[in-house]
Amino acid sequence: MTQSALAQARTIQDRSYSLTELGLLDAPAEAGFDAITRLALRLFDVPVALISVIDEPNDRQFFKSQIGLRDPWAGMSQTPLSHSFCQHVKASGTPLVVPYAPENALVCGNPAIRDLGVIGYMGVPILAPDGQPIGALCVIDGQRRSWTDENVGLLADLANCVSDEIALRNTVKRNAALFAQLEAAHHRICRYTALRESIVMAFMAPELSVDDRFQAMLRAACTALDLTHGAIVRIAGSRADAVFAVPPFDDRAGGECFGTGQTLCAAVAGGEAIRHSHDLTRSELAGRASVFGHVPCTFIGAPIVMNGALYGVLELSSRVPRAAPWGEEELSAISIVAMFASAHLALHGEIAALKRSETALAGHLLDAKRQTGMDLFTMAIKDS
Repeated sequence: MTQSALAQARTIQDRSYSLTELGLLDAPAEAGFDAITRLALRLFDVPVALISVIDEPNDRQFFKSQIGLRDPWAGMSQTPLSHSFCQHVKASGTPLVVPYAPENALVCGNPAIRDLGVIGYMGVPILAPDGQPIGALCVIDGQRRSWTDENVGLLADLANCVSDEIALRNTVKRNAALFAQLEAAHHRICRYTALRESIVMAFMAPELSVDDRFQAMLRAACTALDLTHGAIVRIAGSRADAVFAVPPFDDRAGGECFGTGQTLCAAVAGGEAIRHSHDLTRSELAGRASVFGHVPCTFIGAPIVMNGALYGVLELSSRVPRAAPWGEEELSAISIVAMFASAHLALHGEIAALKRSETALAGHLLDAKRQTGMDLFTMAIKDS
């Protein structure tokens, strides 16, 4: 495959890379690259073979592989660009053939002639995964060399092997990152499923009363999300009523009714959308109190809507900040909890209304019975 065909094929790959991420800068020697430079050394019967990566921002060329280079350059694995022939290969994207460097107009003033003994030079481009030239595979002789077209073709074949090795390693690295992302997504989905199941199972426990079921649901949500406080709050204008809370408001002075003011539940109710922050100290919600009266460090809240109107807010919080922002699965889970609460609060309200109706009916029947008894007593007195 030609250099241009390789470049064209690789343009479809991800361009988001850096030379450091590819392991080509300031990295130790690797057997796969050294094998290619050793083969080049023997194939062309030269004292030096290099895989050189051009690092313009740092004004240097770094040798990913080197054989035959003398110190101090060998120990440093690099030279400044002032000593680089390979920079011209990268710049042009084409081979550079120099039979006798002191007479070549492009490189005759390069200090590498004096300091590194570069006289005969042949280099061809090596490519990044996106097909862009990043350096050169080159062979160097300390004397005049008459490089042939066949020599250039053979070195280009070896350079293709270098480019393919770089692309292969990048693909492996990207696949490993993709696998890690998929594994993380799997864990999130499992946690999300477990959250839903724990909430449903807690709420559906047959031995619990209706009120205890809401408490169980809040405890399950707090446990699943590693939070400490949860509440279902009814909003009525500027007033709020904590209908259910975990932990309960046993020691709260003044009862469970309070003004919303600059509270977290007011922020949720005002926008009628999920509000959240894994670190409230760095959030626009900083300083707002929870329904429990303290200012938490972590918060997530969702509106509870019944019959198309805002009923209140599901609020979950902790005094300890989270290490990571809330994920999409967690936000989705909170939405489900809020909808679940809404449906059962409506049922809870209907049951309460039915109980009130039953109580009122029983009272009415009792009053009627008493009145009937009084009427019979009065009639009996009259008859006597």
